[in-house]
Amino acid sequence: MSRHVFIGLAVLACVSRAGAEDRPGRTGPLATLPSKPGPHIEKIKAMGDHAWLDIGQPAPDPKFGQGRGRSWCAQMSYAADLRGAFHAGEGVHAYIKPDGYYMDDIFFYDINAHAWICIYPGTKAGDDQGLKLNKDGFYVNQAGDIIMVAPLAHNYGGTIYDSDRKKFVVMPNQFVMNWWAPGKLRQAAKLLPQARAKLKGKQFSPWFWNTVTAKFERHPARGPGPGDNDGRGIVTIYLPSIKKLFVRDQRRRNWLYDPDKKAWSAAAKGPEGKTSAGMVACHDTKRDRIILPTGYRVDPGWFAYDVKADKWLDLQPKGGGRTTDQNASCVTYDTVNDVVILISRRVDPRGMFVYDCSTNAWLNEKPIALPAKFGGSTAFYDPINNAHYYYQAYDSHPKGKFWLYRYKRAPKETKE
Repeated sequence: MSRHVFIGLAVLACVSRAGAEDRPGRTGPLATLPSKPGPHIEKIKAMGDHAWLDIGQPAPDPKFGQGRGRSWCAQMSYAADLRGAFHAGEGVHAYIKPDGYYMDDIFFYDINAHAWICIYPGTKAGDDQGLKLNKDGFYVNQAGDIIMVAPLAHNYGGTIYDSDRKKFVVMPNQFVMNWWAPGKLRQAAKLLPQARAKLKGKQFSPWFWNTVTAKFERHPARGPGPGDNDGRGIVTIYLPSIKKLFVRDQRRRNWLYDPDKKAWSAAAKGPEGKTSAGMVACHDTKRDRIILPTGYRVDPGWFAYDVKADKWLDLQPKGGGRTTDQNASCVTYDTVNDVVILISRRVDPRGMFVYDCSTNAWLNEKPIALPAKFGGSTAFYDPINNAHYYYQAYDSHPKGKFWLYRYKRAPKETKE
C-alpha cells in the first residue's frame, strides 16, 4: 500500500470516528453531519484519470436557498470531519438577497448529500436583528450573542477550517461597514462610530464559528498582528502541526495566531514584493509547506513557507513560476497524488497546470484545456473522494454548480 493511499484511508477512519464521537455534543445546523452518501458518490468513485464530472447544482437549504456565487473567492474551507466545505464572502457590493438579508452569510456544502446548509443567513437589512455593542465593540444580538456583521468584502483567501478546535475561521478585511453596508444596515451603521472607537488601537483574534456550539466567537488578543483593514487579498491557512493559523495580509506581512494563547506573533518575512492582492495559496501537508504563487501584475514566481523552519523558500520549479489572480485562479493540493493543481482563467497562460511537489517541476509545459463550459475558481480538494471541487456561479447568483476533477486514481484503484 502506498503512503498516499494510507493517508487517504487514515483520513477516512478519522472522519468515521469523528462522526461517532462529535455528533452527540454538536448543536445547530451541522448537528447531524456527516450525512449518508447519496447516489452521486458512486459517479465520483467511478471517475478515471484526468477526468471531469459535472454534478450540477446542489440541493438548496430548505429555508435560505442556494449558497450564492462569490467572485474574488479562491477557496472554500474544507472540513474532513463534517464531509463538506464552508462558503462565505460577499459577492456584488452591498448586495441584499431577495429574502432581505445582507450577503454576509455563511453556507456549508454537504459533499455526501450534494446540498447546501445555511449556517448563518446574514444580517437582516432594516431591523438589523436588534443589534447592540458589547464592551469590546462587537455587535451582539438580542440574546447577547456576538454576531459578525459584514466582516468580509470579498473572501479572497480569508477563511479556513480549524480541524482541531472544530471552528470555521474568518479573517475580517477592509472595514466593509465603512463603505458597502451603511445604507443597507441601519442599526449597524448607527453604532459603527462607537464600534470603531472601541476597536481602535487594540488587537483581536480572527472570527470563529464554533461547529459544536453553533455560535460566533471573537476575543481580544495579544499582538501585534494584522488589523481589520489589512485583509484585501489575504491568505489564511490552518497548520495542524503547530495548531496555529497562518495569515499573510495585503501588506505582505506574515503572521501566526495561537487560538489557545490568544496571541499573534510574526512569521518569517518574505517574499516581499512578489505577491499582490491576487494571491492564492494551498497547504502541502506532506512537507508542511504553504505553496504561494505570485499575484497578478508581478513577475511569475513559486514560493513556499516552510512551517517547521519558519522560513520562505524560492522554489524556482522546473518550468518556471506562475502568476495568479484570485478572481479567476485557484490552487489545490492533491494529497493522494502529491501534486498541486493550478487553474487560471484570467492570467496568461490560461488553463490547468500540474505541479509535482516531489520533483519540484511542472508536469505540463502547455496549459491543459478546461471543459468548454467550465467557469469555476472557488475550490477545495476532498482526499476521501480524491476529487478537486470547483464551484461555478456568477457573483451573488443563486444558480451555481460543481465541477469535479480527478488527476489520477489512487494506486490501489489502478487497473493492471
